[in-house]
Amino acid sequence: MTTEYGGPGFATIEIAHFYEYVFLTGLIFLFWASASNRCAYRYHCLLACNCYR
Repeated sequence: MTTEYGGPGFATIEIAHFYEYVFLTGLIFLFWASASNRCAYRYHCLLACNCYR
């Protein structure tokens, strides 16, 4: 079995890897951003209602 690629097949594989990295990085960013917003919102609500005592 050979695992060497060249030409259009290799380009397709490399483009697929690039899109995989972009998709996974975007997914991680979405989870990170939503967690950051949720924590900031909780902190703001605690300060606004003076419930943090």
